[in-house]
Amino acid sequence: MVRIAVVLLALATLCALMAAILPAAPERLVDPVLFGRSVGSAAYAGVLEATEPSWWSRFDPPYGAFWGGAAVATAVLGTACAIVARRRIAAA
Repeated sequence: MVRIAVVLLALATLCALMAAILPAAPERLVDPVLFGRSVGSAAYAGVLEATEPSWWSRFDPPYGAFWGGAAVATAVLGTACAIVARRRIAAA
């Protein structure tokens, strides 16, 4: 049980690193085209999608939110396994 807890906590650390490295969901990124236009000209927004991204797109592995959620879930499981293992060792 201790080995499982260590593996889960190590996996949570790796997921947290992936969440820190990868960008946020694409709707939070700034369109660089908006900064390149001159004053008085019309804004061009053809680069961005006209439709709003779906709720499930936030859980795509290329985005940091997916890995952040995985880090929290595995950290909770790893901590629970560590507590159970400690209680079993103390009871023996």
